[in-house]
Amino acid sequence: MKVNVTDSDINMGIQGSFCYCPIALALKRKGLIDVSVYPDHVNFIKLNVDKTMDWYDYTLPEEAQMFIQDYDDSGDDIDAYVIDFELTALRNKQRVSIVDNVIQEIN
Repeated sequence: MKVNVTDSDINMGIQGSFCYCPIALALKRKGLIDVSVYPDHVNFIKLNVDKTMDWYDYTLPEEAQMFIQDYDDSGDDIDAYVIDFELTALRNKQRVSIVDNVIQEIN
């Protein structure tokens, strides 16, 4: 999965936040939910049309790990840069059934 972190993601991101960092915001723009970004991995949920959801856990590539470190360590003077990377190292995937009212709340 290709991830494109934009200037807007960087400007709207919150340093040290695993849910609102620029990478999390970029993944949310792709329609993913329950996004959590950690120093070395990311996990999120993708809703499917058959009322299931897939939970994914990917190892972050080195360039994304360095971006997180640079972004979080930059203090008030954020000197971050746009970044594109590919999520390829799948650590875990699970399919889970969900109920109608959960989908309605998300929509």
